[in-house]
Amino acid sequence: RAFVSGQNLEWRSAKMDEWLVIHKPSSRLRVGDVIRVRDRESSQALAKHKLNQEGRVKIPEHLRWDAESLECQVLGVCDPNEFGIHIDQGHIFKYFAFAWVKKNRNALHLKLKKIHRRYVPGTRVEIRKPNTQYNKKLPRPTPENLLNMKRGIGLNDKGVNRPPCLWGRKMPLNSPYPTLK
Repeated sequence: RAFVSGQNLEWRSAKMDEWLVIHKPSSRLRVGDVIRVRDRESSQALAKHKLNQEGRVKIPEHLRWDAESLECQVLGVCDPNEFGIHIDQGHIFKYFAFAWVKKNRNALHLKLKKIHRRYVPGTRVEIRKPNTQYNKKLPRPTPENLLNMKRGIGLNDKGVNRPPCLWGRKMPLNSPYPTLK
């Protein structure tokens, strides 16, 4: 983790031309991605020192490692039997899929964690919900939502929940949403 946090690794996917520096140890790699040690002298020296210190290590089947160029390519999905330690998949599933929620005073219940993330098409950039102080109900600017906002679809609140821009009209007069051009 410290090696990655020290910005000693670079990453490139199959679709990219340039190398990007990795600084998050929790970065997810996909099939076809390549990581390598940066071309800095300090990074190269530290990587070779760690390799000599660690000795000969069994490389998993889903990785192709080149010790001379200090480069590694992801060939496939990791097999759970190649971790080197015993892993109970049930515990991992419960940890990431469920959360304990207190419904009553004395009872805890399992609740399904629903983490819904959307990404900009063709990239790994997450589409985050707008952080606005005046309107907490503003939807995420996903491609579908942007088209629906332009068409006026989804503005069907009735009564008290109807926004002021729809009082007395079907389409908003001054839409708070950005329009597509």
